[in-house]
Amino acid sequence: MKNKGLLYAIATLLLIIAVGEFFLRWVWTERWPEIERIVRWTMLGIGILWIAAWIRSLRLSRSYRLADVSHTTTKRALNNAGTVSHTSTPALSHHNTRRSPMRTTNANEPLATSSLPSTMPAVYSPSIIPGYAQHIGARKEQQDAFGFSPFDDPHAIQRHGVLAVLADGIGGLAMGREAGQLAVETMRLIYEAKMPEDDVMPALIVGIQQANLEVYQLAKQHDLQGSVGTTLAAAVIQDHQLYWVSAGDSRIYLYRHHVLTQLTTDHVYATQLNQWVTSGHITEEQAVSHPDRHRLTSYLGLPEVVDIDFNYTPLPIQQGDLVLLCSDGFYQGLTENMLRAAPSLAPQCIAEWLIEQILAEAKPHQDNATVAILACP
Repeated sequence: MKNKGLLYAIATLLLIIAVGEFFLRWVWTERWPEIERIVRWTMLGIGILWIAAWIRSLRLSRSYRLADVSHTTTKRALNNAGTVSHTSTPALSHHNTRRSPMRTTNANEPLATSSLPSTMPAVYSPSIIPGYAQHIGARKEQQDAFGFSPFDDPHAIQRHGVLAVLADGIGGLAMGREAGQLAVETMRLIYEAKMPEDDVMPALIVGIQQANLEVYQLAKQHDLQGSVGTTLAAAVIQDHQLYWVSAGDSRIYLYRHHVLTQLTTDHVYATQLNQWVTSGHITEEQAVSHPDRHRLTSYLGLPEVVDIDFNYTPLPIQQGDLVLLCSDGFYQGLTENMLRAAPSLAPQCIAEWLIEQILAEAKPHQDNATVAILACP
């Protein structure tokens, strides 16, 4: 269709030039040599402008094709299962704080390899090793979801690095499980379409915006606008650089030299309350006791994402680093001491061991708990 339209445009342009030439020859015959030169130079100029516009359109279509994920693809993925803000790379210091995948398990079921997704690659990137674990907790449904880009495809790793993505369907809203799975699959498909010359961060932002659109469309299909939502956090390691993007209160941590650092900012009302405490507008007691303290201020499933957190400057990764993507049911029980006490084993074993430690606390209302790890051995 595009080629057919292009032929029509060229034919129309030639017809206009031919008619114009005939008209000019008929009216101003005595000045024809001068007019002929003008027509030729005009044709040459139009041709140059047209070629430049065509080249620019090719570049734009290549840049924005990351957003061209069809609804058919995302619906198949389901069956199988605003304003942008930024965070400057923080100084690495201790943070430890709180918030509401793909397989449902019994709350008391012991962790086992069989309880984890069977779609993970058997061969890993030589420089990045994944780990993952999750548990349903005391909930009736598993509403956490997570995924990784391929670790066993050297060409894919060279093109877009390694991606980990995690979502937590909002429990108080409808279709939390479906929203989380859809967001993860959309982000993964969008990001994996990135070309080598495309920058990582724009691709991540396009991915999270498209994931938001898909979740919103899911809500519209079921007449549930405003009642379907999920958080999302995604991290990419490429060329020893870490990039991240998030919306909601799922977190990304960096564990380096026995220090746990929260990289993302929680999109909850408590963040605003804490800023008011710092500025002296309210007391710390008022902030802690505020009834809307844990209310989400940004998540996927809205007509437009209210707030997206990302790092402007990539963070250099060091040997021994662990990047952890966590749902709130996991990080509410996570402590720095747990990681310090974790056995120096493979990331997969560390992920399972951490889940076991969190479940050992036996909280009566334990939320879904999920962790996805990117380790740099």
